[in-house]
Amino acid sequence: MTSLSAYRLSRVYAEGWNKARDLSANERAQVDLSGPDTLNPYAVEPQRARWMEGFTKACSSLPNL
Repeated sequence: MTSLSAYRLSRVYAEGWNKARDLSANERAQVDLSGPDTLNPYAVEPQRARWMEGFTKACSSLPNL
């Protein structure tokens, strides 16, 4: 993997993380029911998996108020 592609994947991860942080606790709960795949803008790997990784890690680190 080149450093440029590694950088791009890090930005995709950050997009997933930021999307999770932008959602309220209620919205995150609804996403848990419907599945976060509906929010993932990427259709191909490895971007799809990296976005999902960022999203799920952010969700697990945020409080469920």
